[in-house]
Amino acid sequence: MKKLAFMLLALLPLVSQAQTWPARPITIVVGFAAGGNVDGVARIFGPALSDALGQPVVIENKPGAGGNIGSAIVAKAAPDGYTLFLMPKGHAASASLYKTLPYDSVNDYRVAGMLVNYPFIIVVPGNSPYANLKALADAARARPGAIDYGTGGIGSGMHLAAELMLAQLKLSMQHVPYKGGNSAQMAMLSGQEVPVFFTTPVGMVELHQSGKVHVLGVTTAERFPRLPDVPTVGEALAPGFVARGWMALAAPKGTPDAIVARLNAAMRTAATRRDVQERIITLGCVVESTGAPETGQKFLADEVARWKGVVQAAHIPLQD
Repeated sequence: MKKLAFMLLALLPLVSQAQTWPARPITIVVGFAAGGNVDGVARIFGPALSDALGQPVVIENKPGAGGNIGSAIVAKAAPDGYTLFLMPKGHAASASLYKTLPYDSVNDYRVAGMLVNYPFIIVVPGNSPYANLKALADAARARPGAIDYGTGGIGSGMHLAAELMLAQLKLSMQHVPYKGGNSAQMAMLSGQEVPVFFTTPVGMVELHQSGKVHVLGVTTAERFPRLPDVPTVGEALAPGFVARGWMALAAPKGTPDAIVARLNAAMRTAATRRDVQERIITLGCVVESTGAPETGQKFLADEVARWKGVVQAAHIPLQD
């Protein structure tokens, strides 16, 4: 009985905080530098969440270690709803890409809901001999391992999406990693001898429309609204294939249900705003259906398991 009473007393401050939350500014931690896509999504949603919650929302960039520094900060933060995490898809992949992590990728967080999703795209130069995905797949099948493909780096979302597609189609291509998605795109535009790139839509839509590059396919279940003429990989080659990027909003484990529920409601309100939707799509993303916290938590666990399988099957070396 004494133990139970002590536990109940320990919970009282959290219950009280949940009833008055939020009473002061909220910080969203972004594990990447300012100016990137993850930061951009945070800065679009931040003011909308502030309007819905009635308190300022501050974006705090904590770059480093592929986003893991930001992840660790939130995992160790007080579960009071004032330190949140803009969780990118890479968080789920990190669980199997690194030898050790200072947090549990699933159990140290409470996912309040989804924010956005986005496709990876398969791009070739405008003068490429590959007119469509079938032509590329046929060439790769005829010359296993002879065709190079570039991505933004080992273990990046675009790399894992490529490996998943190649495995599903039973194809072999040679990976050429660059230091970030921008570097990969610049390499393609400068005429470097990498004939295929897996990247994101940012900066590619206008180039595709001008004919400087040709986007062969997108990896989401549905076509990307700004590339309506480009088929999905599922349509063109592999029915049912889906490899999407995503971003969610999460709190540290132990955050009270009432706070998570209020945050989820604010996210739903923000997601319906036309200005948010229009600005998000310029980042190559689509506003996601927020969903219930329980759905988001299960999705995170499923993503960690899914990408672990891809990393192991592709024999991607563990990072320090």
